[in-house]
Amino acid sequence: MSNSDPQIQRLVEIVLFKYRHLMTHILKQTLKEISTTQFILLEFLSKSAELNMGQIAKHMGHRTPATTGLIDRLLAIGMVERTTIPEDRRQILIKITPKGLALVNLAKQEIVDSMHELGEQLSPEDRQAWFRINETIYKRLNS
Repeated sequence: MSNSDPQIQRLVEIVLFKYRHLMTHILKQTLKEISTTQFILLEFLSKSAELNMGQIAKHMGHRTPATTGLIDRLLAIGMVERTTIPEDRRQILIKITPKGLALVNLAKQEIVDSMHELGEQLSPEDRQAWFRINETIYKRLNS
C-alpha cells in the first residue's frame, strides 16, 4: 500500500477522530483538571511503583525539562508525589497518588463504558474482528 492509498488516508482520519472524540466527549468532564498529555503520563505512572525523571521522559518522548514541567503541574494538584532515594538524594522518583489513580481509574471506566456501547452495535463476529485487529496493532506497536 502506498502513502496515497485512500484506505490508509481514511484510517488516519478515523484514528484521529477516535482520539479527538475520546478526549473531547467521553473524558471531557473527568479530565477537566488536566491535559491530555498529563493524563497519558498519569496512566503510565499508574502501572509503575516509582519512576525517575529519565524513565518518564523516555516514555513520553520528551526531554527531561519538558517532563519536569508536566510533573510540576501534576504535583501542584496532588496527582503525583515526588520522593528521593535515601542513598542518592539527587535521584528524584515520581509516583502516582491515590487521587491520581482514582482519576485514571474513573477515566478508564468511562472508556470501557463507551467501548461497550460501541461493541453492542456490532455483530459478534465484527466484535471479535475488532478486538483481534486492535490486539494485533497493539502488539506490533509495543514490540
